[in-house]
Amino acid sequence: MYMMIGIDIEHFPGITDDMAFAEMMVTEQSVFCLPGKCFQYPNYFRVVLSVPEEQMVTACQRIKDFCRDHYKGPSENNSTAVKNSNGDRNINANNNSNADSSSSILYSIPEHDEIHEEK
Repeated sequence: MYMMIGIDIEHFPGITDDMAFAEMMVTEQSVFCLPGKCFQYPNYFRVVLSVPEEQMVTACQRIKDFCRDHYKGPSENNSTAVKNSNGDRNINANNNSNADSSSSILYSIPEHDEIHEEK
């Protein structure tokens, strides 16, 4: 099973497209993902969900770290750095749609609260 995750490229200075995003993710965080461009989904990246839970939790934390390291955006902008394939954005662990974008980048499965970032 796979998941396509959207990227607001304009909030990642120095990253020109999903190809560069995926290459940097692999290089910096050792998280293998494919650029959406490969599937006619520019500015998305694809991750595999059918891995052991422990590996998924680690990958989610690394993706979150990568986004935190590279994301630059105005604090008054309530969009998040990544979104799901439906375009849903800015949903944090408490389903608060008004959360600051820097803390609502990526969340793991509910039983792993150490990955959730709360304000």
